[in-house]
Amino acid sequence: MTSVEDALDAVADLAAGFGALVDTGTRRLGLTPVRARVVFALHEDGPSRQRALGQSVGVSAQQLAVIVDALVDKGLVRRDPDPEDRRALRVSLTAAGESAAAEIAAVRREIGEVLLGDFDEERRDTLVTLCATMTDRAARVPRR
Repeated sequence: MTSVEDALDAVADLAAGFGALVDTGTRRLGLTPVRARVVFALHEDGPSRQRALGQSVGVSAQQLAVIVDALVDKGLVRRDPDPEDRRALRVSLTAAGESAAAEIAAVRREIGEVLLGDFDEERRDTLVTLCATMTDRAARVPRR
């Protein structure tokens, strides 16, 4: 029988291995994993206010400002006035950002094929359910 500690070790090993795959893939593109997440989020969701973008990728407003500054410097995103609120700025992808997002999507497909290529739909559904449950529970653990 698998103990809770053994299960946690397996999750930690998976997280480390997955993190290494993502890191390798995004660094090939000249991006950190979090910068790649921001570019991909903009690709999937379209232009976004910075606060909402930070929430969607799980970083603070201050962290996102630094990330967006770096992506602006690389020519991948731009900031424009929000048409609904002139005090706010919207972040959107440039043409170079869209190209980078396409490359990120290719990296995601490669990683998906390596990790899940031989999983049938039932195994993928089970994995998604387990990950969602654990993510929800992890979000409820008090941070100290």
